[in-house]
Amino acid sequence: YSGVLVAIAMAAIYIDGRWQPWLLAVAGTLAALGVSLLLRGVPGVYTWPFVLVTWLLLTAVHYLPGLQRARPATEPTVVESSPVL
Repeated sequence: YSGVLVAIAMAAIYIDGRWQPWLLAVAGTLAALGVSLLLRGVPGVYTWPFVLVTWLLLTAVHYLPGLQRARPATEPTVVESSPVL
C-alpha cells in the first residue's frame, strides 16, 4: 500500500521530467517495501513507510542533478459556473 502511494507521489505529483519520475517511483516503491519490512511488528505503522520514503526522495531531489520538483500553476484554474434555474 505504501509503495503505491510513493509511486503516485513521485510519478504523478511531485517530480517533473520524462522518465525520471518513473525511476523514482520504482525506487520509492522498493524503498517503501524495505521500510515496511523493517517496521514489521511495530504496532500502528500504517503509512509511515510512505511518509518516510516520500520525505527522503523529495530531499534527495535537491541534490540529484537533472531532477526538479513540479511547480504549481501560476494561475489557478477558474471554472465559470452557470446559474441554476
